[in-house]
Amino acid sequence: MSGARRVNLPYRPGLDVVRFLAALWVMLNHAGAASGGGHAVAVFFVLSGYLIGGQLVSEKVFSGRVRFSEFYFKRVTRIWVPYFIVVAGYILLFIARGQDSVPGFYDRTFGALTYTYNLVNDLRGNIHPTWVSANQIWSLSIEEQFYLVAPLMIGLLPARWIAPVSLLLTAFLLWVVPLYAGLFLGVLMAAALVRRQPGSLSALPPLLVGAVLLLVLGLVFAVGQTSISQASWITYGLSAVAVLLAAYLELPRRWYGTLRYLGLMTYSYYLIHGVPVYFLGPLYRRLFAVSDFPVWIHVVFGLLALPLSFLFVRYVELPTLGIRGKVLKSGSRVIRYAPWLAWGLNLVGVIRLVYAR
Repeated sequence: MSGARRVNLPYRPGLDVVRFLAALWVMLNHAGAASGGGHAVAVFFVLSGYLIGGQLVSEKVFSGRVRFSEFYFKRVTRIWVPYFIVVAGYILLFIARGQDSVPGFYDRTFGALTYTYNLVNDLRGNIHPTWVSANQIWSLSIEEQFYLVAPLMIGLLPARWIAPVSLLLTAFLLWVVPLYAGLFLGVLMAAALVRRQPGSLSALPPLLVGAVLLLVLGLVFAVGQTSISQASWITYGLSAVAVLLAAYLELPRRWYGTLRYLGLMTYSYYLIHGVPVYFLGPLYRRLFAVSDFPVWIHVVFGLLALPLSFLFVRYVELPTLGIRGKVLKSGSRVIRYAPWLAWGLNLVGVIRLVYAR
């Protein structure tokens, strides 16, 4: 744990704004009020690659190495605790309603529990009738797989090679497995700009940067309403521009606390935005004797998850982060087991998928 200087990147509030808007877009897509939810996920991927890549590349450039154990411990405690609480809740609800009898349910369940849900989808078919309420976890599986690989790539490569290798990986993945390309595009951006921290474009008026950011986000949204793929170079290119503009957007410091909390809420909201629909949808159909409900009702149900996300952050995520901080400060030996845990869980899912009939 010693021997490497800590690198703390400045807070970039615009990224939390983009993150939250992308989560709302996913909800609107699931409600049938807009298309292109996958394009919103593309924004998430580029943003995640930029943020995580920024942390890792900065640590590599300015301290000479990457603290693998600490990185994996931070990811496990930040991502896994909310994820497994929500996924366990979904599984219990599905079983309580007798929905586990649908063929393929436990196949998807095992995939969800080992962050291989996207691989199960690819091999078994896109959307399972029971897991449709939580199908968004396919993207979280992709991100988790990226978190396994990115620190090794960045930590083992010489600093000057990170950008070229990220460029080659982005081009290769865009051709072969496009859904992973946005994450490494984010790393490429972070590596190219590692010595130009946000603030170096402060000469530009914030209103101008904000206006251009909204324009670019609008273009991404417009592309999402067309037949252009979520994994196309157009979608990723626009997403990259949006992320960079958001990173350099200056906002009043008095907003930072609210925007930080909003950023924290985005993860839990992305996970649970389908829960109110899952509960209230059948109740609405029964009360009004209808087979379906209007789109605007679906949107209202989706927005009801926002206060749930607020409470989830307050009573689950923030206490978990507090415990994480204490463990990191103490230098506990438990930190060194995090890489084995992270890699082991995913490998169990992959092995099971390979040998499952």
